[in-house]
Amino acid sequence: MSKLALLKSLGISSAITTIVLAILGGYSSSTTPDGVTTHHYTFSWFGFWLPLLGLFVFPATFAVGYPVSLLLYKLRLFNIYVVSLVGIVGAIAVVSVLFSKFPLAPMLALYYGMGGFVASVTAFVAYKNLTKPSN
Repeated sequence: MSKLALLKSLGISSAITTIVLAILGGYSSSTTPDGVTTHHYTFSWFGFWLPLLGLFVFPATFAVGYPVSLLLYKLRLFNIYVVSLVGIVGAIAVVSVLFSKFPLAPMLALYYGMGGFVASVTAFVAYKNLTKPSN
């Protein structure tokens, strides 16, 4: 396993995941007292979510993604299916531990599970493309 290619792929993955989570963070819903739920989207993600997520996503991607990728590679489980499943479950588990909420609200679990999926699949595809032999 090329450790330099792994670090590059994690860097690409953390940048893309930060942008995707920031865009998803603009969605919100509210329920009125009479039970009517409204859904709306705001563009506050550009000024608020993007810098804030950058502070958490970049270090977490390297702190978690690097050792887990090495472990999966040594166990010969480094494929797209296992990597994406570990990314989804890991993201939900880390967020529930950080926020001390058990279980997480469904929308929060979906939000961070989506982030874990995007991060893991992007890192896997970037790694495979970076280590592909050139003709």
